[in-house]
Amino acid sequence: LGCPQAQYYIHTTREQVADEKNSLYFSEVHSHAADQYLAKENLEEMISKTDRIVFAEDEVTTGNTIKNLIGEIQKNYGGKYRLKFGVLSILNSMSREEKQWFEERQIPVIYLNSLEKADYTQCLSQFKFKEDLRIPVKTSDASKEGLPEIFNVKGKIDPRLGVFKDDYRKACRAFSAECISYLNCEALKTQRILVLGTEEFMYPALYTAWLLEQDCKEVRFHASTRSPILPDSHALYPLHVRNELRSVYEKNRTTFIYNLEKYDQVIWMFDPDTVSSEGWNSMIHSLKMAGNENIKCFRWCR
Repeated sequence: LGCPQAQYYIHTTREQVADEKNSLYFSEVHSHAADQYLAKENLEEMISKTDRIVFAEDEVTTGNTIKNLIGEIQKNYGGKYRLKFGVLSILNSMSREEKQWFEERQIPVIYLNSLEKADYTQCLSQFKFKEDLRIPVKTSDASKEGLPEIFNVKGKIDPRLGVFKDDYRKACRAFSAECISYLNCEALKTQRILVLGTEEFMYPALYTAWLLEQDCKEVRFHASTRSPILPDSHALYPLHVRNELRSVYEKNRTTFIYNLEKYDQVIWMFDPDTVSSEGWNSMIHSLKMAGNENIKCFRWCR
């Protein structure tokens, strides 16, 4: 989003943002939730006005997911447009043979750090995954415990449907500024703060955390996820406690949050059209179990 050459931004999604005819389907085979979609609503218009499609990832392990998506894009638009691609990631652990596939097609692959492929079985054998570190879902009515208010902030732009980059950044700035206006900024300067994103709704929350970080004592960013990772209390293992949640987007979806701690202020952000009460209650229960009482909740809406 900070690249001056980039004009449009869209991200893949596991949400059903469009019907099958208006989505490209591809598979992230190694994932815990393999089904992925790319909305077609604005896709062709964006492709027609751009020089290159760049895939931005946290980690590229085999490159297969990107290959699958390139295949779908080529199948749908390759006959009409001369498409070029690029890949950016924080980590890359592709083998020499896997990288060669991209080289042969003149697709540049750029990354910050390279990881060698390894068998982690022996490394993981030192850890003991304990059931008591997994806190199960609790979705009963939390009203007796005192629910925080949800602040509805208008002006939502959905990057799952494809957006003009500058419009999206402007909307995120406005969303963050309005959320911060509800907070006691003088008190925040001396507090330990958690800004909490929700599943795919991460960038606006991360941007808010960055803004708060300019003036506040300590700001942490965290997000709930669909990834079911086993916890362990070992000092060398990163995930010590796992809270199981229901999703605010879909009441029957199990999500997770790890290593919740007590903060002076929690700022929780999400953007479903309709908030699932099961998801709402399970997150509030989890935050309160970790000792958090000062919770502000913001929903970005149209």
